Amino acid sequence: MDRIRQGVVPCIRCIALDRCQAERLRKIRRHPGAAFFDTFDDVVLWEGLRIGAWREIGAGEAVIREGDNGDGFYVMVKGKVAVALGGKHLATLPAGACFGEMAYFNEVIAPRSTTITALESLFVLEIKASSLRLASEACQNAFQCAFIDMLLVRLTESNRRLAELTREP
Repeated sequence: MDRIRQGVVPCIRCIALDRCQAERLRKIRRHPGAAFFDTFDDVVLWEGLRIGAWREIGAGEAVIREGDNGDGFYVMVKGKVAVALGGKHLATLPAGACFGEMAYFNEVIAPRSTTITALESLFVLEIKASSLRLASEACQNAFQCAFIDMLLVRLTESNRRLAELTREP
């Protein structure tokens, strides 16, 4: 009987852990600030969450400073941030956005190109670019696709704003 119990108990724990993980994933997917992960399947999302670290950041804090070196990027689940370049406001990013992603595309740790400041308290998932580079191919592909989608939206908005600035009166 002890042998059976020794074999069954770990299996029950495994099932409970899987249910717990599944419930966590459901909660994350239902959260309005988790839009960045909409195209991730459960396995890839779980891997992404495991390689990252959750952080709370207070309003007014600089998350990234222009010129500082950095190896991490952030997926903002709650809050909003201001993006500034040379002290000039460029954009406001809402929950569901990602920032600092250029760190992933640079092969070496490079200076940050903008300052990102919390406009209200934030809840973010911080992922080191070096950690993502070691993740599974599926995980890297999911993040790359999400980055590209986000960068296309930003480029479209930048083009629209540039067109407005260069319109003749």
